[in-house]
Amino acid sequence: MPVPNAPDEADLDEALEESFPASDPPALTTSSIATTAAADPRAEGARIAIYRLVALDDRDAPFDLQGPGSAGRWTSAGTRVLYAAASPAGALLEFLAHLSDDAVPDRLLLASAEVEGGLVRTLTDLPPGWNAYPYRPEVQRVGDAWAAARDSLLLRVPSALCRNEFNYLLNADHADAARVRNATCAELTLDSRLCRRR
Repeated sequence: MPVPNAPDEADLDEALEESFPASDPPALTTSSIATTAAADPRAEGARIAIYRLVALDDRDAPFDLQGPGSAGRWTSAGTRVLYAAASPAGALLEFLAHLSDDAVPDRLLLASAEVEGGLVRTLTDLPPGWNAYPYRPEVQRVGDAWAAARDSLLLRVPSALCRNEFNYLLNADHADAARVRNATCAELTLDSRLCRRR
């Protein structure tokens, strides 16, 4: 027995068709360096926070890069890019991974700042071996090319140290480099257990 006011099959098919996109979202199918804003700050005026650990000498300009950049996972030596993290814990993890000895620094600061979401792009096409160590030249060329193009102030990349953590590459030569706002530093005391080599 038919149900009163029930939609017919043609109506249901049409409703289902309209509820699904015709293709996959661009961020999943497009091979490009930067297609989506970091952490989806699509709302007007959205801002993201970035973090890094710095020495006491860098407290006045914790997100400025003096001189040529050092080699990193995503960039080769000489590319003027500064690395930051998406969370305080991520910044601490990166610092510990690069600690050269067992000594706990006497004075260490956690620096934070804000950046407009529209100045951030996300790397959507990860090259093979992006998380390998030692760093791979072909992966470094990805960051070098992004920095040279100056398409965005920051590039959001996944952390190789912790799943679901993210890092940011900050292009020191980008025209919007001065738009890193509200930089602050707070003293951080490292628990000696974190620096113990196992």
